[in-house]
Amino acid sequence: MQQQYPDDQAFEALFIRNEQQVRGRIALIEDGESTRIFIERNLRAQGYHVKCIEDGASALPLLRIFRPDIVLLDVGLPDISGYKVCAQIKKESLLRQTTVIMLTGHAGEESRIAGAAAGADDYIIKPCEIPELLARVAAHIRLKNKAREQWLDPITSLPGLAGLESVVAEFIQKKDSFSIIYADIHHFKSYNDRYGYIAGDAFLAAAADIIRNAISETVEAHQLSDEQRIIVGGHVASDDFAIVTAPEFKQEIMDSITAKFTALAPSMYRTIDRDRGWIPGVEKDGSSTRFPFVTIIIKSRDVNLTDFTQMEPAEILEAVKPIWGQLQQETKTA
Repeated sequence: MQQQYPDDQAFEALFIRNEQQVRGRIALIEDGESTRIFIERNLRAQGYHVKCIEDGASALPLLRIFRPDIVLLDVGLPDISGYKVCAQIKKESLLRQTTVIMLTGHAGEESRIAGAAAGADDYIIKPCEIPELLARVAAHIRLKNKAREQWLDPITSLPGLAGLESVVAEFIQKKDSFSIIYADIHHFKSYNDRYGYIAGDAFLAAAADIIRNAISETVEAHQLSDEQRIIVGGHVASDDFAIVTAPEFKQEIMDSITAKFTALAPSMYRTIDRDRGWIPGVEKDGSSTRFPFVTIIIKSRDVNLTDFTQMEPAEILEAVKPIWGQLQQETKTA
């Protein structure tokens, strides 16, 4: 079957969606139709991107795809307790940092304790007073944005090198061997020059989604709990990404990222460029040239902790730091 690509109108919409994400992504899990519509309408009026979910059973699969900043979660869902859904969210490696605000009709201490035990970050008493709800949501969005400025890349919402090094430190502390996967997007500058920074940022965000999805699929395929294995992806340079994982999942993740990126890349070009298979550009000397489409180059390195038996954890962490630069060089020159 021939691959179907978006037309130019859909192509431009990709970047509109990317701008919407900046305002805040809110998932509303509420079975009451009138309440759901009322809250959704008020959130959208404030510029939030809202995803409505009607029951607890559908929540996790949809949240993995939508990846909200905040979940507004009704306690009294018809199929699963909202507390149970909250606990499931907080156990998910891709969702654990999501802010969960419980919507409850019970103002007593028992409800607060149950919410806290499930991992809820805040709660609002129903029926909701819209000014209070909007103020709470805005406050949590500000907190998240502040945290992102410190730890996460503002375009991809992935941790930087410092975040990945903390994951490496965790592997070392547990005395577990690990692998570092390093990916470079070749010819990204020519794409950025051709389409502009908004399109370039959207491409980077899409690449980050590929990495998140590859990790999520691996975790689900092997039914891994957070305690069993750590797999974390990061955005470590302008068009460079990296993943820290257990060695046994390395190849699976690399193959998944390559396949997904190869399928995605053509859809990020306008029809005229996609049909001819290249984009026009200018070399450093000012001469006209044809640039190929972006490709992804992936290299990896296994770190066996049995090679560092005579070293303290802090010494091991320092010893493996050069690997990042080595892998970057390998991907750039491949």
